[in-house]
Amino acid sequence: MADGDESKAKGGAVQTIGIAIGGAVLGALATITTGAFDYLHKTDELKVHMVEIAIGILHADPKDDVTAARGWALDVIEKNSGVRFSQEDREVLLKKALSISSSAGWTDYSSNSGPPESKPPKK
Repeated sequence: MADGDESKAKGGAVQTIGIAIGGAVLGALATITTGAFDYLHKTDELKVHMVEIAIGILHADPKDDVTAARGWALDVIEKNSGVRFSQEDREVLLKKALSISSSAGWTDYSSNSGPPESKPPKK
């Protein structure tokens, strides 16, 4: 009988160790998965911000000394948005300012005016 009790005790210990190891593995996988999703989200967030900056550059009036920056802005938009410009569109955007209405929801990074001041309602 002693052998039977000893065998049950060993089996229970093995089962407990197996559950602990399984829990640790699942915890590690959950941590890795969460980190991967966070990394992908931050990468997408950075891409959006880079496209916003590029659009701000294209929105400004083109000058001879900023042609390289406008070319960079077009490359950034193509790389981070998946939108490809035709050669004709590239040439036009290098020479003319991009016209975007303020209702489009874009932030204008081409000026230093900042956001409009909000005033408290009059009483």
